[in-house]
Amino acid sequence: MRADVLIKTPTHCSADASDFCTSSGATKQVLLTTSSDLIAGSYYDLFTGQVTACTQGTYQDQTGQSSSSSCKSCAAGKYSSSGSTSSSSCINCPVGKYNTAGQGSCWLCSEGYYTNTLSGTVASSCNEC
Repeated sequence: MRADVLIKTPTHCSADASDFCTSSGATKQVLLTTSSDLIAGSYYDLFTGQVTACTQGTYQDQTGQSSSSSCKSCAAGKYSSSGSTSSSSCINCPVGKYNTAGQGSCWLCSEGYYTNTLSGTVASSCNEC
């Protein structure tokens, strides 16, 4: 099944009839395999022509997005797998680990340091032993 889907182009770029970016604003008609290709957790990359999952540490709760900047960062102290579809997909860093916003994993406190709380947000969340 094929479906024509209109994708909003970035504000700095639009597509003309030959699918190349121009400086005017518009929408671009994209031929996708199915309309479900533009599911939450992903975006259509206008430059590569690929549907791409949002990266680890981010999520996308809307369908039909057309740039990686539409993927939202998990809050500091939380992480997610690629293709996550909501902020509730962002998981607390476990005790003893921390991260900054938009990271796909959490880091251990440096040797000689610890944290006994969930969701550490910066290295300074770690206390000296």
